[in-house]
Amino acid sequence: MEYLGTKTLETKRIILRKITENDYKAMYSNWASLEECNKYFPWSVAKDIEVYRERVSSWISNYGNGLYFNWLMELKETGEVIGIINLHNVEEAEASAETSYILALKYWNKGLMTEGLSRVLQYAFEELGLNLVRADVFRGNVASEKVLLKCGMQKEGIARAQYYKDGAYIDSIQYGVLRKDWKK
Repeated sequence: MEYLGTKTLETKRIILRKITENDYKAMYSNWASLEECNKYFPWSVAKDIEVYRERVSSWISNYGNGLYFNWLMELKETGEVIGIINLHNVEEAEASAETSYILALKYWNKGLMTEGLSRVLQYAFEELGLNLVRADVFRGNVASEKVLLKCGMQKEGIARAQYYKDGAYIDSIQYGVLRKDWKK
């Protein structure tokens, strides 16, 4: 496994890059403060932009770690900040990681997340040397399941009542893709 960290990646329409201190306002207004964008995550929406700025600053401070992977999605055409993709819970001994992502509401259903995640998976398998990438999806998040399937992931199971949000336990659908299957 290689310790390359968050390196700039590109697709046809997107630049995947490190977050900078100036990005927090766009991130806050485009998804972090919006209930609809955070519906399928275990956390609540960010209600205070300054608290969110501190969280973003904390993420940025991790970029020196070669096993930290957190990309901001930026549209090439306009430079607009539209989402975030990461690899986390990296397990060196297993050469595995988990992924999660979030996209600004006005860019849903345009194939942008599939495009971005496909590029991140390519980096994970071809450059980092990972063997497995997993993802959890709240039951009911059909759009995210479609993204994962389009990116070559397979449904592996259900973790019952894995998350607790808004007074209810929520099942998580588990997805994963092995390097050997992704190459197909």
